[in-house]
Amino acid sequence: MLLVPELNKPRLPLPVFRAPKPTNPVPDSPIPMFPLPVFPNPMLPKPLLPNPVLLLPRFPRPLL
Repeated sequence: MLLVPELNKPRLPLPVFRAPKPTNPVPDSPIPMFPLPVFPNPMLPKPLLPNPVLLLPRFPRPLL
């Protein structure tokens, strides 16, 4: 019961911690975001990607 009124009241430590958090991830976010899409992760399943080798056997006659 005592915790309810305490949470409603604005405390100083809450806003102080929230301020530095948004400033740090801003410069750090662009760095990790680039390597993820650029370099294919081995963990991702490869069969989902359209492999040209699998499409070749479907057409027995040469398109040329």
